Amino acid sequence: AFAAARFIEKPPAAMAEAYLAGGRHLWNLGLFAWTARAFLAELAAADPSLDARLGEVAAERAGGREGRAAEIYAALPALAVEPLVFERSAHLTVVRATFAWSDLGSWSDLMAARADLADADGNVVGGDAVLVDSRGCLVESRGGRTIAVVGGDGLVVVDAGDTVLVMPASASQQVKALVEQLRAQRRSDLL
Repeated sequence: AFAAARFIEKPPAAMAEAYLAGGRHLWNLGLFAWTARAFLAELAAADPSLDARLGEVAAERAGGREGRAAEIYAALPALAVEPLVFERSAHLTVVRATFAWSDLGSWSDLMAARADLADADGNVVGGDAVLVDSRGCLVESRGGRTIAVVGGDGLVVVDAGDTVLVMPASASQQVKALVEQLRAQRRSDLL
C-alpha cells in the first residue's frame, strides 16, 4: 500500500496517455474501502449541503417515512463520488493489485460476468424464467413472477417487482438516459 499523491477521475486523453507511458501511476478500478465515519467526514468536508440533505434522507427513513425520504433523495443532484470526494481528499491510500475485473456497470457487463452460467443458446437466467427459441438473452426475474421469452435475440429483461425493463443488450448503456427521464418526470418511486 502507498500513500496516494492525488486521485484524478477520467483525466483528459493526453494526460492519461502520459500517465500510462510514465509508469508511475496506477489505474483505479473503482474499488474503494473506507469506514462509514471516514467517508461521511470526507463527504461533509467536500459538500456540506449534500451531506445535510443525505442526513435528512436518513432521518426520514429512520422515522419510517420512506416516501418522503425517496422524494428528498430523488431531488438530489446526481454526482459521482470520485470527483466529489476522492479528488478532494488528502487521505488516500492505494494498493497495487492485478486481477480480472469488471465494474458491472451495465446489464451487458453482468451478462458477461455470468457467462459460465449461460445455457447452450447463450442465455443467462436469474430467477423463474422460461425461454423458447431465444439466444443471447439476460433475464432477471426478481419480482416473484415467471418471465417467458419467445424468439428473443440479445434481449435484457428485468422484472424488479414494481417495474419491468425490456431492451436490447446493445442498448444497456442507455439506462442512464432512462433514469434521467424518470427523474425529470418525478418518478422517484421507480428509482
